[in-house]
Amino acid sequence: MRMLLVAGLVLGGRMLGCSCSTMATPCSALKGDSVVFIGRALANGGEGSGNGPSRVLVEEGLVNAPTEQREIEIDTAAGSSCYTKLTVGERYVIFAQKREISGRQELWIAPCSETFLIRGRETLTDALRNAARGGLARVVGLVLQIGKDPRLTAMAGAQVVIDSGSNRYVAIADSKGSYEIRGIAAGRYQLEVTRSGYESEPLYNGDTSNGVLDRQGYFTVQDGACAVLNLGLWLVERE
Repeated sequence: MRMLLVAGLVLGGRMLGCSCSTMATPCSALKGDSVVFIGRALANGGEGSGNGPSRVLVEEGLVNAPTEQREIEIDTAAGSSCYTKLTVGERYVIFAQKREISGRQELWIAPCSETFLIRGRETLTDALRNAARGGLARVVGLVLQIGKDPRLTAMAGAQVVIDSGSNRYVAIADSKGSYEIRGIAAGRYQLEVTRSGYESEPLYNGDTSNGVLDRQGYFTVQDGACAVLNLGLWLVERE
């Protein structure tokens, strides 16, 4: 489910005050008619809010990706607060939409797109690549400390367990709080996240893991799918 919240003014053709609230993830966004590919930005269309389309080198197609072109122009909503800046030289997983303007097909990055910078998110990128190729299911995400401090702290060493009763998988979060579980058989799983001195935060895990987990901590794994589950832990001694 995806919802676009737009507030503010339209001034000189520019939309101000664009914001998004969405339960989609890069994994769930692989479904449907999105055009998804790995690309390197060759031109960013200007600084700030941008002033024109970006140019991208298509390095690897994932879903519905263009095959006849290596370099493409892509509309990034330049001139609006929904602008997606693509920094020259950086690699991205780009989620785009097709549209026709004046009889010509073009790609654009819509507001609330799941487009993301690959650097630092290589595990998620590989999970998307695997899902696009129909590999065995994966779950990826971050384990974070939840507290009064608005900055969320990575929880290195946290243990993530998913268990269906017949299949059980365990992963340990790395120094950045990142974890990955590969080769998951399809089924309904209960998830548990633990670390000594901390306890799971069910509200965060149930509500902000993009609608994947239910309130009992269960979720369903489909064949060849991927899921993003970002998880939270509280200090036991919290007030």
